[in-house]
Amino acid sequence: MALIEVLGYPYITYNQDYSRIHWKEAAYIIRNSYGYVTIREPSIVKEALLGINNYFLQSISEIINEHRSLKLLLYIHKLHESSIFIASEKDNNIQRLRRHFSSQNIVELSSVRRVLKLLMEEIITENFNEEVNEKLIIESISETSLINIIEELLYLGMNALQTIEQINITSFFKYAVYLKSSKKDGLTVYIKNPFKDLIEYTKNDMQKYPNRYYNNINEELEDKLKEHFGINISEFQKSLPKSLGSYLISKEDFIKEQTIENRQAHKLEDFYEGLIINSSKKIPLEQSFLKMQENNRLMYRPIIEFKDINGNQYWLLGSGKTSESLHALRSNAILWGKLPNEWKQERALKQLEDKAELYREESMNELISNILNKYNLIYDKDISTLYDNKGKGYRIDTEAIGQIDLIIINEEHKRVFICECKNNRPRYDLYYWKSDHDQFSNSSKKRNYEKQLTNKHQWASNNTKLIESHFNYSKQKNYDFSEWTVEGMFILMSPSIYKNDGLFTTLTIEDLENFIINDFTSPYEPFNFIHKSGKEYLIEYPYLKNTNILFEKGLID
Repeated sequence: MALIEVLGYPYITYNQDYSRIHWKEAAYIIRNSYGYVTIREPSIVKEALLGINNYFLQSISEIINEHRSLKLLLYIHKLHESSIFIASEKDNNIQRLRRHFSSQNIVELSSVRRVLKLLMEEIITENFNEEVNEKLIIESISETSLINIIEELLYLGMNALQTIEQINITSFFKYAVYLKSSKKDGLTVYIKNPFKDLIEYTKNDMQKYPNRYYNNINEELEDKLKEHFGINISEFQKSLPKSLGSYLISKEDFIKEQTIENRQAHKLEDFYEGLIINSSKKIPLEQSFLKMQENNRLMYRPIIEFKDINGNQYWLLGSGKTSESLHALRSNAILWGKLPNEWKQERALKQLEDKAELYREESMNELISNILNKYNLIYDKDISTLYDNKGKGYRIDTEAIGQIDLIIINEEHKRVFICECKNNRPRYDLYYWKSDHDQFSNSSKKRNYEKQLTNKHQWASNNTKLIESHFNYSKQKNYDFSEWTVEGMFILMSPSIYKNDGLFTTLTIEDLENFIINDFTSPYEPFNFIHKSGKEYLIEYPYLKNTNILFEKGLID
């Protein structure tokens, strides 16, 4: 199946038939390099996967270089606009979508959408060899010869994504992936269990948490943009047609239409520079499949800029893509101090970027306090000084442990929680999981988060009397901590791979409330796994560390 219509919108599906060409070639590459063999050694597995991935990326580059055209870009852009409607149906009306869309297509939808964006980025060039006119636009809508090209590119892109994911999996689980090259079956790449189930579990766990949207910083940004450029994100969005579709307009005409009272053309151009992707701003193909959250991606920049054969400059954009990009910009970039680089030339906007961290801290503090107050828990936060029973203060931020973010008292079970609160950015791609995990636990980092919390936990365990007196004095209590336990805990603003692999109990803000409701019991049930031999294993938390240990000790093959 190739081009289909879904509720009136054109959509292109993944076509496995191209495996006869490209997977066959990948199999030849492995056979030629290693022979008919099963590859299990982690370093060779990674080397082989890189070779396969290089083939897919090189093939994409060659096909695009041969067929690069404005028609091809417009057709893919149209398909991506359609995919936005289909994705909204998946989220809001999946039963209706199922009547027109197979279960496999639903599973593949997010990957197809991602690849379409990646292909558009790669097609972008400074000058296309076509003249923009009505004839070209009409032909680009009905040019059926493009379908086979896009199908092949989609096949290659989907498999490049899959291979990159397999490479990234080996960064966490050395023994998770192996390859088998045989005369009978060709090439097969396997992901062993429980690794496969653990990765799916982690992905699903991350997806269920909200991507927080903070009005404070976005409202202030809107005001600053309006003040400095005469326009802001909301006004730009309102200027576009509401219906889904691709729109091609000359840059000059677009700017002229928006140059009204209190708006200057050069200021408008400065504003739109932060929302444009063009040939000079896009990143190389091999990096584009890895670095999905970089600043200069179509993910955050909805306007594609190029020149036609006559040197006239045009902008390609769509209402659906604009809405998608601006939502991602607000919720997953600006909040984390990731403004478009072009906007940071304005001093006030650069200062706002720095201010984003303060907004996040205030918001996180408020959310945590609301939960703790709701359940009438005793706590103290942002602690740099502890007080004895007479009110004399003792500085702790000078004792090589720094400030303690939060201490929670659980009176019923006689537990003291020393909490480190991390306002972490959500990372949904496996490529970023490794650096995210390293930030917490990489032993080569002098100040990783685990070391910081370990130091605070050890200090608190050795100074329970001072913590006891602090709460007795500040909260008018009469505690005796002599038989209480002191525990470390991370509280995260966003989900993280480390949440399933922590040295300490690690909770998101949503998890914190459930943790309290469930009587402060561990949220981590043993991970159930049935080996191919039929033997059942229960993997205790931390899941990733313990799974690797089972393989390293040869307890699971």
